[in-house]
Amino acid sequence: MLKQIFLVLCVTACLNQAGAQPVFREPDGGGYKTSFETATCLSHPERLRIDSMLARNIAALLKHEKTLTTAKATTRVSLAWPLKQAAGFHYDYLYAISNYVDHDLSYPNHVLDWNCGSHTYDDASGYNHAGTDIFIWPYAQNMMAAGQAEIVAAAPGIIIGKDDGNFDESCAMNGGQWNAVYVQHSDSTVAWYGHMKKNSLTTKNVGDPVAQGEFLGLVGSSGNSTGPHLHFELHDKNGQVVDPFSGNCNNIASYWQTQKPYYESVINVLMTHSAAPVMMACPGLDSIKAKDSFALNDPIIFAAYFHDQQAGQNTVYTVTRPDGSVFKTWQYAATNSYVVSYRYWSDHIPADAPKGFWQFKAANLGKSYVHPFFVMGVPTGISSTEAFSGSLLPNPANQALWLRLPEAAFITLRNMLGQVVLAQEYQAGQPLPTATLQDGLYLLELRYHSGRCEHARFQVAHRSF
Repeated sequence: MLKQIFLVLCVTACLNQAGAQPVFREPDGGGYKTSFETATCLSHPERLRIDSMLARNIAALLKHEKTLTTAKATTRVSLAWPLKQAAGFHYDYLYAISNYVDHDLSYPNHVLDWNCGSHTYDDASGYNHAGTDIFIWPYAQNMMAAGQAEIVAAAPGIIIGKDDGNFDESCAMNGGQWNAVYVQHSDSTVAWYGHMKKNSLTTKNVGDPVAQGEFLGLVGSSGNSTGPHLHFELHDKNGQVVDPFSGNCNNIASYWQTQKPYYESVINVLMTHSAAPVMMACPGLDSIKAKDSFALNDPIIFAAYFHDQQAGQNTVYTVTRPDGSVFKTWQYAATNSYVVSYRYWSDHIPADAPKGFWQFKAANLGKSYVHPFFVMGVPTGISSTEAFSGSLLPNPANQALWLRLPEAAFITLRNMLGQVVLAQEYQAGQPLPTATLQDGLYLLELRYHSGRCEHARFQVAHRSF
């Protein structure tokens, strides 16, 4: 699937104090591109096994008068995007595309995708890539472990097959069966959702209906796979592979309700870190070192994670104080094009930084991105009462937040702008209402009757992404 073939490390420069105009600043970071694979995503015997299983299941369902589609359907299926972010996570985007269907039937090293480009692969055995590989980014192994990327039904249909229980941390094309769900639609097309995480598949059975957008499983790396991704493959009523994308080299009407551009060029997520992140080789978990709460003088890393970043595209970064005033601003334009890339800048929290929620912002190709972080206002190395000795759950909260505190306290709840949204005495056994609060980060200030003070942060999330 995804192969690393390029990594750039740059020297970090000091960030100048901001004026009205963003200054240029060279980042640390790197970029990744795709290359041709050397083995099939699904071997020929595996495809024969799957085809045989699906044929048996369809015959059994028809025998028991289960509702299945037939060739009589005249309305073509319309596909929604088959990935969804699980509730409680807040990436702006969680994926990139490494490979499309190969339209050039010659082999090897003769490839052609729907846009007449080369984002696909073949091999010497005669295999031409037959689906769309959608991988998760950044920190794919961590995302997989946390269950952040959900696979959902691209269209309503009937489950006609499931494969599960297979190893799901593959890092090379070493064979083996994948975990997958197979759904037949009203126009008799069949969608294959492959490489799923073991034991994450829907509890629905073969023959059960699924709605568009319904949960099918989690992204994994089972079967022939070099990392966590979804292999989405569409077949027509005759079992032939269909490329759902429309372009100059696939002259059909798009199957997608909203077809994504060939180069989407977006920021997947902005993050703040305590130190430079370390990306581990598959299947190791990356050392992300993410941090959203800082004391005075703390080191801080500002990082942006892109997919489809193109050479020359300029991004303006801004850090603002709790009152909205600009602390620093800078810009950087990519010098190369990447399928995925990351850029980060090292800095520190000033000794006189105002306490409250700060914002790390990025403006890229007309889109705005925001990552809030909190400055506690207590210098590193000084004994602080900021440590939280109680407990709170759930985090993220939806309708209510349950607190357990060691003693009586007065509670002040602030939003990311520092505004007080709730102030009351702590009442044991009574939750704090959060149903009317907007999604985002909040700060609890706890002033105990004994005189000491503590702080705790939590999120409110009423919806999934």
